Amino acid sequence: MSFRDENDLSAPTLLWLHTLPAKVVAGGFVAATLASLPNYGADNSSLPGLVMAVVIVAGGIATLMATRTDPMPGRTAALAAATVPVGALITGLALPGHVANPNQTNALGAGVALCAFLCVRGRVKMAWVAQVAAAAIMTAWGQWTGQGPWTGFLVGLPNLAVLAMATAFAGIMRPAARDVREVRASEAAAHADIVASLERDAERQRQQDTLQEHAWPSLERLASDVPLTDEEAENIVLLGEQLRDSIRSPFFDVPELRVAARAARARGVDVDLFDDHGLDGHPDRAAAFRALAAQWLSHAVDGEITVRVPPPGRSGLASIVAVDADGEGRILRMSADGSVSIT
Repeated sequence: MSFRDENDLSAPTLLWLHTLPAKVVAGGFVAATLASLPNYGADNSSLPGLVMAVVIVAGGIATLMATRTDPMPGRTAALAAATVPVGALITGLALPGHVANPNQTNALGAGVALCAFLCVRGRVKMAWVAQVAAAAIMTAWGQWTGQGPWTGFLVGLPNLAVLAMATAFAGIMRPAARDVREVRASEAAAHADIVASLERDAERQRQQDTLQEHAWPSLERLASDVPLTDEEAENIVLLGEQLRDSIRSPFFDVPELRVAARAARARGVDVDLFDDHGLDGHPDRAAAFRALAAQWLSHAVDGEITVRVPPPGRSGLASIVAVDADGEGRILRMSADGSVSIT
């Protein structure tokens, strides 16, 4: 069973039109309409035509309920609305004269129910065109059967009153739903701003913690009068490059890549990491590329290696270019579909 999505505040969703209970109610309505058509204990020669009229209008109701877009698309709404005058025409042709059982015109009642929900779905003009056309057909039916046009018009008059109330309801409900939807969107945007601010604060704090943990002891050591050993000087250089990577290329600031890049630089490899955020929206491919980058860095023994993530929208998601001390090079490319090629 499907229930209303609280994040979707369109008219059909607010009225649960796409849920199983709504379909059950609509089915019960059509079944009750069909059950009311027979002229029990009397002549039922008109029954096949009356049933056909209700079935056609029921098709329009099903079309309306199956369409999720709001406002309802024009062509789909026109198709649903057209079933109303068609149902009225078939009803008029099926009834030769005076209606002994008023329920035999219930296809018109089903039609006004359809038109009422067309108003709620934002197609007020189509609903009125369909209903006025149905009323005109019944007026002509009254004249054709010798009862007079006024008699035929009175058959459809209550439906026009019902549609007027539906129009007023839609005029109140749709703007209210739009206002609530805009408020929800504004709240969501404000929440996203808060989350982004918290993430920036967390990243700033992480950078401060990293500096406090790694850079501060080195700064204190540099400020002392004791000369640095070669190992200490190398560690400070490697630390500076690591901090530069964490600021310039946060995509690569993960433990396995930090360790691999530091070890490669310690072996004399010239390592450059560039992150232009092309993999930010692809978490699975980002994880796979990080693993590949760590592997290539671990295998590099000399020369230079450049790991790059281009901006979004490029044909390739990422690349690795490795050139050894003899000038021999290899290139790894990850394409937009996540496939990897090495040349």
